[in-house]
Amino acid sequence: MVSVRRREELVSARKAAGLTQEKLAEVMCVDRSTVIRWEAGEYAPLPY
Repeated sequence: MVSVRRREELVSARKAAGLTQEKLAEVMCVDRSTVIRWEAGEYAPLPY
């Protein structure tokens, strides 16, 4: 599980960039459900 703070940071950063979950998923070449899971704290995105 990802901490609440980390989840809030992910959502805030996405919104600050003006991106929807769908657009972020497209840009990152992942499925929208992956972005939803990141934001729900089910798991964290891997750093590249």
